[in-house]
Amino acid sequence: MSRFKSILRPDALLFVALAAVFWLVMTVSNADTARVVNVTVVSNVRIVDDLWLLDTNATMQVRVAAQGINILGLRKLNNTVLRVPSDLWDTEQGVVRVKGSDLLPSISDAFGNSSIQVIDEYVTFPSTEAVSILKPVDVLGLDKLTLPKGWKWLEHPHIEPLVVEIKGSQGVIESADPFIRLDDREWAGAMGLAFPMQGVPHGAQTSTDEIILLGQSSVWADKKITFEQREGPRVYTIEVWLSGPADELKASTADELGEVSLRNLDQQVFVDFTPNSKNIQVLRINPSNYPIFKF
Repeated sequence: MSRFKSILRPDALLFVALAAVFWLVMTVSNADTARVVNVTVVSNVRIVDDLWLLDTNATMQVRVAAQGINILGLRKLNNTVLRVPSDLWDTEQGVVRVKGSDLLPSISDAFGNSSIQVIDEYVTFPSTEAVSILKPVDVLGLDKLTLPKGWKWLEHPHIEPLVVEIKGSQGVIESADPFIRLDDREWAGAMGLAFPMQGVPHGAQTSTDEIILLGQSSVWADKKITFEQREGPRVYTIEVWLSGPADELKASTADELGEVSLRNLDQQVFVDFTPNSKNIQVLRINPSNYPIFKF
Protein backbone atom coordinates (compact mmCIF):
# COMPACT_ATOMS: atom_id res chain seq x y z
CA MET A 1 0.00 0.00 0.00
CA SER A 2 2.81 2.41 0.88
CA ARG A 3 4.46 1.63 -2.45
CA PHE A 4 1.23 2.60 -4.31
CA LYS A 5 1.06 5.90 -2.43
CA SER A 6 4.63 6.65 -3.35
CA ILE A 7 3.76 6.19 -7.03
CA LEU A 8 0.86 8.72 -6.72
CA ARG A 9 3.03 11.52 -5.50
CA PRO A 10 1.83 15.08 -6.35
CA ASP A 11 4.61 15.63 -8.85
CA ALA A 12 3.65 12.44 -10.65
CA LEU A 13 -0.02 13.44 -10.80
CA LEU A 14 0.94 16.86 -12.19
CA PHE A 15 2.97 15.19 -14.92
CA VAL A 16 0.02 13.01 -15.89
CA ALA A 17 -2.34 16.00 -16.00
CA LEU A 18 0.04 18.04 -18.17
CA ALA A 19 0.44 15.12 -20.53
CA ALA A 20 -3.34 14.81 -20.86
CA VAL A 21 -3.73 18.51 -21.61
CA PHE A 22 -0.92 18.36 -24.18
CA TRP A 23 -2.61 15.41 -25.85
CA LEU A 24 -5.96 17.23 -25.96
CA VAL A 25 -4.42 20.37 -27.45
CA MET A 26 -2.57 18.41 -30.11
CA THR A 27 -5.70 16.46 -30.96
CA VAL A 28 -7.87 19.58 -31.26
CA SER A 29 -5.27 21.54 -33.21
CA ASN A 30 -5.11 18.86 -35.88
CA ALA A 31 -8.90 18.43 -36.13
CA ASP A 32 -11.19 19.82 -38.81
CA THR A 33 -14.97 20.16 -38.51
CA ALA A 34 -17.89 21.92 -40.18
CA ARG A 35 -21.23 23.00 -38.77
CA VAL A 36 -24.40 24.63 -40.15
CA VAL A 37 -25.37 27.60 -38.01
CA ASN A 38 -28.42 29.85 -38.09
CA VAL A 39 -27.83 33.57 -38.55
CA THR A 40 -30.55 36.06 -37.64
CA VAL A 41 -30.76 38.86 -40.21
CA VAL A 42 -32.39 42.04 -38.88
CA SER A 43 -33.79 45.04 -40.73
CA ASN A 44 -33.54 48.48 -39.10
CA VAL A 45 -36.42 49.79 -41.23
CA ARG A 46 -40.01 48.69 -41.62
CA ILE A 47 -40.63 50.06 -45.13
CA VAL A 48 -38.51 49.16 -48.16
CA ASP A 49 -39.51 50.56 -51.57
CA ASP A 50 -43.22 50.93 -50.68
CA LEU A 51 -43.36 47.47 -49.08
CA TRP A 52 -44.14 47.03 -45.38
CA LEU A 53 -42.15 44.32 -43.61
CA LEU A 54 -44.48 42.05 -41.65
CA ASP A 55 -41.44 40.83 -39.71
CA THR A 56 -38.10 42.62 -39.39
CA ASN A 57 -36.23 39.38 -38.55
CA ALA A 58 -35.32 36.57 -40.94
CA THR A 59 -33.10 33.51 -40.64
CA MET A 60 -30.37 32.30 -43.00
CA GLN A 61 -28.16 29.24 -42.83
CA VAL A 62 -24.39 29.36 -43.10
CA ARG A 63 -21.95 26.44 -43.25
CA VAL A 64 -18.90 27.22 -41.14
CA ALA A 65 -15.73 25.15 -41.23
CA ALA A 66 -13.15 25.54 -38.47
CA GLN A 67 -9.82 24.02 -37.61
CA GLY A 68 -7.98 23.52 -34.38
CA ILE A 69 -8.91 25.56 -31.36
CA ASN A 70 -11.46 27.54 -33.42
CA ILE A 71 -13.75 24.50 -33.28
CA LEU A 72 -14.56 25.28 -29.67
CA GLY A 73 -16.21 28.55 -30.71
CA LEU A 74 -18.56 27.13 -33.34
CA ARG A 75 -21.47 26.70 -30.95
CA LYS A 76 -21.28 30.36 -30.03
CA LEU A 77 -21.83 31.36 -33.67
CA ASN A 78 -25.36 29.94 -33.71
CA ASN A 79 -28.04 32.72 -33.78
CA THR A 80 -25.48 35.41 -34.64
CA VAL A 81 -27.33 38.67 -35.44
CA LEU A 82 -26.53 40.69 -38.58
CA ARG A 83 -28.14 43.97 -39.65
CA VAL A 84 -28.95 44.62 -43.29
CA PRO A 85 -27.22 47.70 -44.79
CA SER A 86 -29.71 49.94 -46.60
CA ASP A 87 -27.98 49.54 -49.98
CA LEU A 88 -28.39 45.74 -50.13
CA TRP A 89 -32.18 45.50 -50.46
CA ASP A 90 -33.65 43.82 -53.55
CA THR A 91 -37.35 44.30 -54.37
CA GLU A 92 -37.36 43.63 -58.13
CA GLN A 93 -39.54 40.53 -57.78
CA GLY A 94 -42.15 42.29 -55.65
CA VAL A 95 -40.74 40.79 -52.47
CA VAL A 96 -38.25 42.18 -49.99
CA ARG A 97 -35.06 40.18 -49.94
CA VAL A 98 -31.29 40.44 -49.66
CA LYS A 99 -28.77 38.30 -51.48
CA GLY A 100 -27.01 35.91 -49.15
CA SER A 101 -23.60 36.42 -50.74
CA ASP A 102 -23.94 40.20 -50.22
CA LEU A 103 -23.93 39.54 -46.48
CA LEU A 104 -20.68 37.58 -46.66
CA PRO A 105 -18.42 40.47 -45.56
CA SER A 106 -20.56 41.03 -42.47
CA ILE A 107 -20.62 37.31 -41.73
CA SER A 108 -16.85 37.10 -42.09
CA ASP A 109 -16.42 39.94 -39.61
CA ALA A 110 -18.66 38.13 -37.13
CA PHE A 111 -17.15 34.64 -37.59
CA GLY A 112 -13.50 35.60 -37.73
CA ASN A 113 -11.04 33.24 -39.44
CA SER A 114 -13.52 30.41 -40.09
CA SER A 115 -14.21 29.16 -43.61
CA ILE A 116 -17.73 30.27 -44.55
CA GLN A 117 -20.24 29.10 -47.15
CA VAL A 118 -23.63 30.82 -47.45
CA ILE A 119 -26.31 28.16 -48.02
CA ASP A 120 -29.30 30.43 -48.72
CA GLU A 121 -29.13 32.32 -52.02
CA TYR A 122 -31.63 34.92 -50.75
CA VAL A 123 -32.94 35.93 -47.37
CA THR A 124 -36.60 36.90 -47.79
CA PHE A 125 -38.67 39.08 -45.47
CA PRO A 126 -42.47 38.65 -45.59
CA SER A 127 -44.11 41.91 -46.67
CA THR A 128 -47.28 43.63 -47.85
CA GLU A 129 -47.97 46.83 -49.76
CA ALA A 130 -47.41 50.06 -47.85
CA VAL A 131 -50.13 52.73 -48.14
CA SER A 132 -50.26 56.41 -47.19
CA ILE A 133 -52.82 58.61 -45.46
CA LEU A 134 -53.04 62.28 -44.42
CA LYS A 135 -53.98 62.89 -40.80
CA PRO A 136 -54.38 66.14 -38.81
CA VAL A 137 -52.06 66.80 -35.89
CA ASP A 138 -53.69 67.46 -32.54
CA VAL A 139 -52.22 69.92 -30.02
CA LEU A 140 -52.53 68.95 -26.36
CA GLY A 141 -51.88 71.46 -23.59
CA LEU A 142 -52.63 74.83 -25.22
CA ASP A 143 -53.98 75.92 -21.84
CA LYS A 144 -50.43 75.61 -20.46
CA LEU A 145 -49.27 78.59 -22.52
CA THR A 146 -49.46 81.84 -20.56
CA LEU A 147 -48.64 85.48 -21.29
CA PRO A 148 -46.68 87.92 -19.12
CA LYS A 149 -48.81 90.46 -17.30
CA GLY A 150 -49.93 93.25 -19.62
CA TRP A 151 -49.28 91.24 -22.80
CA LYS A 152 -51.71 90.09 -25.49
CA TRP A 153 -51.59 87.80 -28.48
CA LEU A 154 -50.74 89.31 -31.85
CA GLU A 155 -50.75 85.89 -33.48
CA HIS A 156 -52.40 83.08 -31.60
CA PRO A 157 -50.43 79.81 -31.34
CA HIS A 158 -50.75 77.56 -34.38
CA ILE A 159 -48.81 74.64 -35.80
CA GLU A 160 -47.04 73.91 -39.06
CA PRO A 161 -47.80 71.59 -40.71
CA LEU A 162 -51.44 71.10 -39.82
CA VAL A 163 -51.54 67.60 -41.37
CA VAL A 164 -48.88 64.94 -41.90
CA GLU A 165 -48.54 62.03 -44.28
CA ILE A 166 -48.22 58.64 -42.58
CA LYS A 167 -47.05 55.59 -44.49
CA GLY A 168 -47.28 51.96 -43.42
CA SER A 169 -49.55 48.96 -43.58
CA GLN A 170 -53.30 49.58 -43.66
CA GLY A 171 -53.77 48.52 -40.05
CA VAL A 172 -50.87 50.61 -38.82
CA ILE A 173 -51.90 53.89 -40.43
CA GLU A 174 -55.50 53.49 -39.28
CA SER A 175 -54.30 53.31 -35.67
CA ALA A 176 -52.13 56.44 -36.01
CA ASP A 177 -53.30 59.50 -34.07
CA PRO A 178 -50.53 62.12 -34.37
CA PHE A 179 -50.26 64.81 -31.70
CA ILE A 180 -47.83 67.05 -29.84
CA ARG A 181 -47.91 67.71 -26.10
CA LEU A 182 -47.07 71.16 -24.78
CA ASP A 183 -45.47 71.94 -21.45
CA ASP A 184 -45.88 74.94 -19.14
CA ARG A 185 -44.42 77.97 -20.89
CA GLU A 186 -44.63 81.77 -20.72
CA TRP A 187 -44.85 83.17 -24.23
CA ALA A 188 -43.14 86.53 -24.70
CA GLY A 189 -42.61 87.92 -28.19
CA ALA A 190 -42.38 86.03 -31.49
CA MET A 191 -41.46 82.38 -30.98
CA GLY A 192 -41.21 79.17 -32.95
CA LEU A 193 -40.80 75.94 -30.99
CA ALA A 194 -40.24 72.41 -32.31
CA PHE A 195 -42.04 69.49 -30.65
CA PRO A 196 -41.56 65.76 -31.39
CA MET A 197 -44.62 64.22 -32.99
CA GLN A 198 -46.21 61.42 -31.00
CA GLY A 199 -49.00 58.94 -31.64
CA VAL A 200 -47.41 57.28 -34.68
CA PRO A 201 -46.88 53.49 -34.52
CA HIS A 202 -43.30 52.24 -34.52
CA GLY A 203 -41.87 51.70 -37.97
CA ALA A 204 -44.35 53.91 -39.83
CA GLN A 205 -42.87 56.66 -41.98
CA THR A 206 -44.03 60.26 -41.64
CA SER A 207 -43.54 63.35 -43.77
CA THR A 208 -41.96 65.03 -40.74
CA ASP A 209 -40.74 63.99 -37.31
CA GLU A 210 -41.43 67.29 -35.56
CA ILE A 211 -44.15 69.93 -35.49
CA ILE A 212 -43.43 73.66 -35.19
CA LEU A 213 -45.57 75.76 -32.87
CA LEU A 214 -45.65 79.43 -33.89
CA GLY A 215 -47.08 82.49 -32.17
CA GLN A 216 -46.41 86.11 -31.26
CA SER A 217 -47.33 88.27 -28.29
CA SER A 218 -46.60 91.86 -27.34
CA VAL A 219 -46.81 94.32 -24.49
CA TRP A 220 -50.18 96.06 -24.77
CA ALA A 221 -50.80 99.76 -24.23
CA ASP A 222 -53.45 102.46 -24.64
CA LYS A 223 -52.77 105.81 -26.25
CA LYS A 224 -54.69 109.04 -26.87
CA ILE A 225 -54.04 111.12 -29.97
CA THR A 226 -55.59 114.51 -30.69
CA PHE A 227 -56.11 116.57 -33.81
CA GLU A 228 -58.13 119.63 -34.73
CA GLN A 229 -60.94 119.81 -37.24
CA ARG A 230 -62.41 123.15 -38.44
CA GLU A 231 -66.08 123.42 -39.24
CA GLY A 232 -66.97 126.97 -40.29
CA PRO A 233 -65.74 129.43 -37.70
CA ARG A 234 -65.42 126.71 -35.07
CA VAL A 235 -62.47 124.40 -34.43
CA TYR A 236 -63.14 121.04 -32.80
CA THR A 237 -60.46 119.14 -30.88
CA ILE A 238 -60.93 115.47 -31.61
CA GLU A 239 -59.60 112.84 -29.20
CA VAL A 240 -59.03 109.27 -30.41
CA TRP A 241 -58.26 106.53 -27.89
CA LEU A 242 -56.33 103.58 -29.28
CA SER A 243 -55.26 100.21 -27.89
CA GLY A 244 -52.56 97.94 -29.32
CA PRO A 245 -48.94 96.77 -29.19
CA ALA A 246 -46.75 99.28 -27.40
CA ASP A 247 -44.16 99.21 -30.18
CA GLU A 248 -46.74 100.14 -32.79
CA LEU A 249 -48.16 102.99 -30.72
CA LYS A 250 -44.83 104.81 -30.49
CA ALA A 251 -45.77 107.09 -33.39
CA SER A 252 -46.88 110.46 -32.10
CA THR A 253 -49.26 111.83 -34.79
CA ALA A 254 -52.60 110.73 -36.12
CA ASP A 255 -51.27 110.51 -39.69
CA GLU A 256 -48.58 108.06 -38.58
CA LEU A 257 -51.05 105.83 -36.79
CA GLY A 258 -53.95 105.87 -39.21
CA GLU A 259 -56.32 107.81 -41.44
CA VAL A 260 -59.04 110.27 -40.41
CA SER A 261 -62.21 110.33 -42.47
CA LEU A 262 -65.32 112.54 -42.20
CA ARG A 263 -68.88 111.68 -43.22
CA ASN A 264 -71.78 114.12 -43.52
CA LEU A 265 -75.09 112.62 -42.44
CA ASP A 266 -78.30 114.21 -41.12
CA GLN A 267 -76.75 117.63 -40.60
CA GLN A 268 -73.90 116.06 -38.66
CA VAL A 269 -70.24 115.46 -39.39
CA PHE A 270 -69.20 111.98 -38.22
CA VAL A 271 -65.56 111.31 -37.44
CA ASP A 272 -63.96 107.95 -38.24
CA PHE A 273 -60.39 106.74 -37.66
CA THR A 274 -58.87 103.74 -39.48
CA PRO A 275 -55.59 102.45 -37.94
CA ASN A 276 -52.70 101.61 -40.22
CA SER A 277 -52.16 98.32 -38.38
CA LYS A 278 -54.61 95.46 -37.95
CA ASN A 279 -53.25 95.08 -34.41
CA ILE A 280 -54.49 98.53 -33.28
CA GLN A 281 -58.07 98.98 -32.11
CA VAL A 282 -60.06 102.19 -31.77
CA LEU A 283 -61.55 102.37 -28.28
CA ARG A 284 -63.48 105.62 -28.65
CA ILE A 285 -63.57 108.96 -30.46
CA ASN A 286 -64.61 112.13 -28.66
CA PRO A 287 -66.48 113.90 -30.07
CA SER A 288 -67.47 111.32 -32.64
CA ASN A 289 -69.69 113.82 -34.43
CA TYR A 290 -70.50 117.55 -34.47
CA PRO A 291 -73.09 119.73 -36.30
CA ILE A 292 -72.53 121.01 -39.81
CA PHE A 293 -72.04 124.75 -39.87
CA LYS A 294 -74.71 126.69 -41.77
CA PHE A 295 -74.05 130.16 -43.20
